[in-house]
Amino acid sequence: MTRYRDSLRFRILLSFVAVGAILGPLVAGSLLWITHQLEERAVLRMTTERLGAVVRDPAAYQLELRGSPPGVQVLVSPEAAGMTDDMLALADGTHEYHSDQGAWVIALESRAGTRYAVLADITALDKREDLILTTVAAGTALAIVIASWLGFYMSRRLLAPLQRLSQWAEHASGSRTPRPPVEGLARDEVGTLGHALDQYARLMHESLAREREFSANVSHELRTPITIIQNAAELIELDPGVSTKTRNAATRIVSATRRLADTITVLMTLARDPADRRTDEQVDVATLVARSVDELTDAQVEAAPLVRCRIQATPTVIAPPVVVTAIAQNLVRNALEHAGASRIEVTVYADRLEVRDDGVGIETDELPRILERGVRGSMAAGDGSGLGLALVNHLCLRNGWRLTLKSRTPGGTQVAWHFEETRARSRRRAEFRR
Repeated sequence: MTRYRDSLRFRILLSFVAVGAILGPLVAGSLLWITHQLEERAVLRMTTERLGAVVRDPAAYQLELRGSPPGVQVLVSPEAAGMTDDMLALADGTHEYHSDQGAWVIALESRAGTRYAVLADITALDKREDLILTTVAAGTALAIVIASWLGFYMSRRLLAPLQRLSQWAEHASGSRTPRPPVEGLARDEVGTLGHALDQYARLMHESLAREREFSANVSHELRTPITIIQNAAELIELDPGVSTKTRNAATRIVSATRRLADTITVLMTLARDPADRRTDEQVDVATLVARSVDELTDAQVEAAPLVRCRIQATPTVIAPPVVVTAIAQNLVRNALEHAGASRIEVTVYADRLEVRDDGVGIETDELPRILERGVRGSMAAGDGSGLGLALVNHLCLRNGWRLTLKSRTPGGTQVAWHFEETRARSRRRAEFRR
């Protein structure tokens, strides 16, 4: 289950809030600031123009002498009521003057020994600067609220088709393909994705159906003749009238058919759904490993390497017994047939099974790919298809185990099957059930 803050909907909502909190106040504040600047410039220009008109024709205006001592001709207006002598002492030009009584723009100019002054009261305009800050702050809060609501509403509308596709995909892993909601999707990117998923799911289900049918047919068609061959070989093996050579051949046939039956079972296990654990049970690893080593060493020829099995612990795993047997036999058989070794050590520890040989080893550049299907070492002895270690690795990955290899050329190879992590998880599940 995806946490809400990690979801796409939360990110869309956060984007709306970010845009509302940044872009809204930025635009509103910029417009208010530009308006304020334009008003100030308009007042400055108007005051300067009026001063020029007064200087050009003083007689056309009502002027008063102000200052200390009086000597400045000031245009009489309501703005002049708050004028102080400090304002008249400023240099010629246009100035902004601020005091506790208010704010003014004053334009001063000296001409032919006479000084003229024109004032404009900008107290209201100055107070509007504080109002701008308050307005921007309130607008930010309002923008965040509106953006949050829009983000919540729009994210739900925009992601509704994706949520339907997601719910459909979660239930599309069964044996029957659910009907996708493509008919209700618009002809946009989401609709295209829905149609693509619909086609992909149908192809996948058809492929899985063919695979299940093939696996069932193979299992049925192979098990019956294998059973017949095994029973016939066992009868020959028990017949006291046959020669020793024939009895030995029958024994090898029985062993080979058992191995073939176990291989089919392992392959069928791989073909099943990984969530299907009906054949799992608590398996004694040491017992199955020792039995596998005995079976393989009994079938050895005289020139075969010496195999030594050491049991250092008696671990157990939760898995099908045939899987544990297949892993042990493939690891030991791989060392027997392809390592070119004179000595093989099979050791069971509490957390792993190790198979170590003193053979030809594996080239360093081949180690990263040696577990891939169809890949075998260039120095490997005997004939092989490169499937044994790949099968073991596949079984390990399926059950949450690890397979590691270490090798030196020459010097031999060490293959380790690590199952401690899975055993720990199994114990935790058992404790939880209790």
